[in-house]
Amino acid sequence: MQSKVSDVKHGIIEIIRVTLLVLLLAVSTVSSFADMNLTLTPADGSKISDITNIVVRIQSTADVDRVEFKLDQKEAVVSKSVPYQFVWDTIKYTEGNHTLLITAFDTKGESKSVSAGFIIDNDLKTGAASYAAQAKTALDQGKPEDASRLIHRALKAEPGNLAASLLSGEIAAATSDWDSAVSALEKSIGLNSSQLALQRLSNYKIQQTLMPQNSAHLEEGFTAAIDYRRKAESLNIDQVRAKNLDNSAASCTSNGDALLQAGRYSDAAAEYAKAGNPLSVPTALTAREGLALTLDNRTEEVYSLFRSLYRAKMNDSAIDTVQGLALLRTGQFDAARMAITKALAENIPGAEIVSAYISLEESKKSLANGEALSAAQKLGDSGDSAYAVAISSTDAHIADRSLVSAITLSPFQTGPYLELATRQLLQKRPDKYDQAYQLIQLSLALEKDNLRAKLMRTLLLLDQNKVAVAETVLTDLAKMKVKTPDYFMTVAVYWNIKDNAEQTRLNMEAARKMDPAHFQFDLPPSPMVLLMHLNRKTHYRVDAFLTPASLFSK
Repeated sequence: MQSKVSDVKHGIIEIIRVTLLVLLLAVSTVSSFADMNLTLTPADGSKISDITNIVVRIQSTADVDRVEFKLDQKEAVVSKSVPYQFVWDTIKYTEGNHTLLITAFDTKGESKSVSAGFIIDNDLKTGAASYAAQAKTALDQGKPEDASRLIHRALKAEPGNLAASLLSGEIAAATSDWDSAVSALEKSIGLNSSQLALQRLSNYKIQQTLMPQNSAHLEEGFTAAIDYRRKAESLNIDQVRAKNLDNSAASCTSNGDALLQAGRYSDAAAEYAKAGNPLSVPTALTAREGLALTLDNRTEEVYSLFRSLYRAKMNDSAIDTVQGLALLRTGQFDAARMAITKALAENIPGAEIVSAYISLEESKKSLANGEALSAAQKLGDSGDSAYAVAISSTDAHIADRSLVSAITLSPFQTGPYLELATRQLLQKRPDKYDQAYQLIQLSLALEKDNLRAKLMRTLLLLDQNKVAVAETVLTDLAKMKVKTPDYFMTVAVYWNIKDNAEQTRLNMEAARKMDPAHFQFDLPPSPMVLLMHLNRKTHYRVDAFLTPASLFSK
């Protein structure tokens, strides 16, 4: 009997003990949740728009570990420091009601959740055009944050709206966010019908291509940029032609300039020629025709075109400058210097640019840079003067910045790309060699018979022991009947690698005979030594170019 009573007592005691333990645990749990209080700003039920910060303030007896935000039960964002917030870009979501579940966790492993509803209202009925116009005003007033907010609304109302996309690209470009700038315009509606949008996209694409992380894809990036610029210039040509339908000097000048700007040099020369005989049209028009022929590598036709003007003593500074450029591009440096004497005295920017290249060839780099800078000051944003500054400046930052400007302003010219290729080779790294090769290939795509590019390609291939491939380039040049000193010296390097001493000697002598000032080599140089001699030490063939503006500005 006593045993049964004892068992009952023990049972009652055990029940009491378990009950007390459960009560203690319950009190502890309730206390933990009760001591964690969450307050939201903005409050539950608020209307929100644009980019809204949902901030959570927490009162807790324990340290807060993290706060989790879950939007419409689909996305989870974690905030681990004060202020605990969820940056909500409402433009990315549908208008109307949304639910946000906020869960706070403390360092003891306890948590508390609250659910809040918000109403997205970006007033999209106002329309993309209106918001884009407001964004433009805000940007003009120096309020980029307000402009960005309005641009987001415009693009939500009409994804790809052209006006908003242009502004979005402009804001991104201002902070050198080239990926965003390119993306903004590539997605725009009506891109291929907007000259401005295509021009800007081309510029942004060039900057994006030059970003270090894109260096392995230089040819692809620049090709895309060039294609965008071609489309822009085609639109411009159509617009100019629609206003200039006859063959008057004025119409031929306008149409020819549009074609020249598009890199269509042969077409430009033909357009300028429609105006008539050089002796009966303005010399400015004939100078332009000569420039187009020069850039199309038809120098003999330039001399023929100008001959009657020189005989009649009708040549002016613009004619002399183009004559100097033509002579320069064929390696006739002394004759080029003589041709521009009068134009240089008159401070014609184009003559200063030609003189800068000649000074470089004479190893007078400081003088060359002064001449290039003088031209750049007169011309402002101009690809020809920017290129001259790029290759003459001793300041690496100025040289690099000017080279980018030259590529951006004159994307159809091969010189700046080949100068960039030379700079890649100077770094003497395998990856840079590949990038240089891409730039050489790009230049040949722009101008398939470009002699400088072909010689650079040959020497680079020989340097990498790809002799068989180099032979195909040299064979092609032989078929073109090229007979220049830099060609003969390149052939000498090839025969030296092939261990043919006699052919090496003959070609070195041919180069030395044609130009003893630049090709006095005692021994045949290595491929890379000759490449740098031509493109860095002497700037023997720089693919110099001018624009019409440089012929007439002062």
